[in-house]
Amino acid sequence: MKHRLGYIAICVVLFANSANAQNTTAQLTPAQTLYLALDKYGPAVFTDHTYNALPIRHIVAFRYRITATASERQSVRERFLALQNQVQRPGGKKYNISIEVGTQNSGEQNDQSIDDVFLVTFCSEGDRNFYVGKPIVTNPKYYDSAHDAFKNFAAPYLASVIVLDYKIALASAEVIPQVCKSAEERKR
Repeated sequence: MKHRLGYIAICVVLFANSANAQNTTAQLTPAQTLYLALDKYGPAVFTDHTYNALPIRHIVAFRYRITATASERQSVRERFLALQNQVQRPGGKKYNISIEVGTQNSGEQNDQSIDDVFLVTFCSEGDRNFYVGKPIVTNPKYYDSAHDAFKNFAAPYLASVIVLDYKIALASAEVIPQVCKSAEERKR
């Protein structure tokens, strides 16, 4: 028994050392981090507007199928922008977001064939989590049905989608978006 425990201990040390040699820092993907937070706090907290209440940017980039007409592309843009006035929580309570759209026009030739880019600003991670919903949040009670319907509408026109989110870590000026300020703060 004593030798078996020693052997197990040696195997654990060797395994740990080989794992460290291959990957000195075990990095979780953003999705893994979100799944862990959802498991830890539950969907009610994870999607609440007070969860990590700092502005978060949500960048969405579309590459349309070559079969998508100009009219269909314009319809996708308009429906995405309309979400700003449609998003709401159960019971009809709206939450604040802002949405911008633009057509890719960089000449750097590093655009991955992206056509349109959308910048969505949320006042909290909870609002972002509620808005995004699937694949992280799967219970319809805890995600926005308008955004979910938009994803289903847009999918047939899209060849690919890139989504990036970030919390503002550093900025050259005050960056609290107007949409995230209280009515009193906006008057100043």
